Amino acid sequence: QDPESGHYILSRKHISMRYLKGWFIIDLVSTIPFDLVLLLFEGSGIQGLKVLRILRILKLAKLLRMLRTGRFLDKLEAEFRVD
Repeated sequence: QDPESGHYILSRKHISMRYLKGWFIIDLVSTIPFDLVLLLFEGSGIQGLKVLRILRILKLAKLLRMLRTGRFLDKLEAEFRVD
């Protein structure tokens, strides 16, 4: 949705550019398996824990975004009376 006009944006180019500038990095990083990260930083102690904590925070951000999307879909269902 365009914040200035309130209209929905239908252009694929605009939608994809907004996604790439916003949530793409979080989505990309949150797909990295934790086991692989632990193997890479196994001997580094505190540094490995910091990286793991960052990845968990990014996963949490993705979950919160999914929750927000669910609420948005609920609003659309109510607006268009979709059962």
